[in-house]
Amino acid sequence: MHTGKGETDSGQHDSLREVDYISGCALLVRKQVIEKIGMLDPVYHSYYEDTDWCVRAKRQGYKIIYVPESKLWHKGSSSTGGGYTSYESLFRAQRKGRNVLLFMRKNAKFKHWLVFPFFALVGLVNVGIRETLQGNTKAVIALMKGIASNVNLKLKE
Repeated sequence: MHTGKGETDSGQHDSLREVDYISGCALLVRKQVIEKIGMLDPVYHSYYEDTDWCVRAKRQGYKIIYVPESKLWHKGSSSTGGGYTSYESLFRAQRKGRNVLLFMRKNAKFKHWLVFPFFALVGLVNVGIRETLQGNTKAVIALMKGIASNVNLKLKE
């Protein structure tokens, strides 16, 4: 989760600290680090590419640091429609379903795969119920298509 997402800011996140990842919209990286680790993996296109990059950086010994004094304004998901009501947002649902599994395939250890199906099922049921209640079964279908698209997706070694 993003630090502080959905929380009232009462100073609980005011200290500099190491984190697992930082959203790509807020990454500030030295050129030398990019030269060593590489760019964001284009196979993702959108969603989880920044998380994957942070995992690669940590594996190379770099620290991912949250700097609370940083200021940034980001209109979340505006390039993919924000909600699940347009073509762009159906793309978003499909891409998130695809890329969460892609991220797991690339980065998870075997022990994580033992619990992942449970969390994936809970997430699918949650999205499925919410979107069905809103009359938007297309988003559920797009998410499931994204998950299914991992079957033939080839990864670079």
